[in-house]
Amino acid sequence: MPKEIMSEYTIEEMLKKLMIDRCGIPEEKFRPDATLQGDLELDSLDAVELAMGLEDEFTIEVVDQDLVNVRTVRDLITLIVRKRDAA
Repeated sequence: MPKEIMSEYTIEEMLKKLMIDRCGIPEEKFRPDATLQGDLELDSLDAVELAMGLEDEFTIEVVDQDLVNVRTVRDLITLIVRKRDAA
């Protein structure tokens, strides 16, 4: 998607679809306070798939260091907003 202004709601909805499609997250488990490893049970392969999906979907660059402090879906949304604002 070309860089355009997106609301946090739009980002959250796009992230939800991405995580359901690429990581197999059940829709009912997706919520902003859900932890990636605990609640959503993402493993290291899921994290790689998620990072690639973020780059494709949001037109951002995600490096390993970006994900070090990401624990929840809300953290991912914040990362996306920060990366898009910096671009």
